Amino acid sequence: MPNTGSTVGRFGRLSQWERTARAWTGGTRLRRASFDSKGAAAVKRLVIGLTAFAVVFSLASPAGAGPNPDPTSGVTSKYVKWIKFIPNEIGTLTGARIVGHYIYMTSWRSFSIYDVSKPLDPKLVSQTFWGQLGDDPFEFESEDMPTNGKVLIMSETAPNDALHVIDVSDPAHPTQVANEISLPSDTYQWANHTMSCLYDCTWLWGSRGAIVDLHDPAHPKLIQRLWSQGLPGMSGHDVVEVKPGFVLTATEPMMYLDTRDPVHPKLLALGHAKDNRFIHSVLWPQAGNDKFVLVSGETNFRPTCTSSKANGPNANGAFMTWSASGWQKTHTFHMIDQVRVQQGDMVDGNPPVHVLGCSTHWFDNNPTFHNGGVVAEGTYENGTRFWGITPDGHIKAMGYFQPYWGSTSAAYWRTNRVVYSIDYARGFDVLEYTGPLTVK
Repeated sequence: MPNTGSTVGRFGRLSQWERTARAWTGGTRLRRASFDSKGAAAVKRLVIGLTAFAVVFSLASPAGAGPNPDPTSGVTSKYVKWIKFIPNEIGTLTGARIVGHYIYMTSWRSFSIYDVSKPLDPKLVSQTFWGQLGDDPFEFESEDMPTNGKVLIMSETAPNDALHVIDVSDPAHPTQVANEISLPSDTYQWANHTMSCLYDCTWLWGSRGAIVDLHDPAHPKLIQRLWSQGLPGMSGHDVVEVKPGFVLTATEPMMYLDTRDPVHPKLLALGHAKDNRFIHSVLWPQAGNDKFVLVSGETNFRPTCTSSKANGPNANGAFMTWSASGWQKTHTFHMIDQVRVQQGDMVDGNPPVHVLGCSTHWFDNNPTFHNGGVVAEGTYENGTRFWGITPDGHIKAMGYFQPYWGSTSAAYWRTNRVVYSIDYARGFDVLEYTGPLTVK
């Protein structure tokens, strides 16, 4: 979800989603002692909202649509198989990360660890509710799930601003080892909308400029400086470590940075969209050696869709390819192609209505991606989409899983065929992609 309205390194301004989250929890940053009395009502309002969303969406879905009669499934295209729905994560599941044979996932109420050594059959190892750790029972919203399989980070920006550091070296018994809280008046904040690991989680960077030294996870140090200081990137949503010492930012413009000194990064290249669109997430396959940078925008709470080729401030969030060819000489990236999801009648694989947004969101490139290939992406009410990238960077629709009810946040490849779909409303689905891995 977005951090729109917040400038990298500029604190005290809340995103639309953060304002919504805080409204659900009483409207302000709450002291932990005062949250208990309001937290139950907040969670109740959240559950009611998600239930209403599910009812509206299910009423819009024609009975018997798609090839699968199972009401927990959805409509699938050629090349896509729905394998199973895992019911443990219903309601506010946000994001995940796969490390080794475990997947770590977070929601606004808990985080879970699954053993995925059998990719088609994930097994729950542990589910820890935030309240069990002595924290707020409702916490918004560590989307990108920073973890190296040893420590896991929850960056809470509502109802408080808090950085939670959790020891997950024993997946069955996670333990919180640090809980750092910022006050609204603090110049530097521990938690940003997203936090990302650098150097195997010995450093953290936040989407709004925070720098945290995490060499000692039980005693993190907040650096009194912003990594964004003196750099042109604005409206930051995420940073991605392309390889150790080098980061690509989801900002406007995008920035490729030398971060071998994490406190004083150096600018290497920029990618600017002519319409100044919001950049939600970025990936650069092959550790920065691919000729394409993959990019997604985001727009929320827009019930209708614009055309796939639209531009400008009113256009819906798009998935994009950008050229990285020759960046060492030009110090720039430029956009090649874009695609947007659309509305439909469910049978055609597109929903008739949108609630959280007609938009793209978190995505993941297939492990075989090499100067083209296949990408899986969460697209809110349009479910999980599979995009094919041709050798010249153009985008083709390869398939989809359109759930009967849901709003998909993210998709992750477990293998080059198995995909995990992460959904705000329905939770966790296992999919299998059977189509081509190279696209012409």
